Amino acid sequence: MIVRQAKQIGLDVPFLGGDGWDGILSENVIGADKNDADGAYFTNHYAPDDPAEKLQNFLTSYREEYGVEAISFSALGYDAAMMMVQAIEKAGSTDSAAIVDALKNIEYEGVTGDITFDENNNPIKTVSIILIKDGAYTLFTKMKSDE
Repeated sequence: MIVRQAKQIGLDVPFLGGDGWDGILSENVIGADKNDADGAYFTNHYAPDDPAEKLQNFLTSYREEYGVEAISFSALGYDAAMMMVQAIEKAGSTDSAAIVDALKNIEYEGVTGDITFDENNNPIKTVSIILIKDGAYTLFTKMKSDE
């Protein structure tokens, strides 16, 4: 609503947002005129137009299964579950301490990008910068979170 109102009063500046902006172009958020958000940038876990094969396969499968477009939380949930599977396999056990140790040393190639953890257990992963252009999400650039 703030972006729409700013445009209505003639404020023509780029708006910046975080991953909570994923879904801003839906009818119940921005309204019918998706171009109201044009020129805004936000960070996200992936961009729908990113050509990465693993991501595109996930987005297609999700759309076919559920009849709607995936949002970042869908992809993050998938990656979290698959990281857990990988950690359990790496640990060779369902013991929680063994799984946590395996997660700390995981190198996961997910739909939201490659994920590892630093010495403080913070995730190191790729962040997508999205530009809203012509009423659509467009990948502007990617950067690694430890850069």
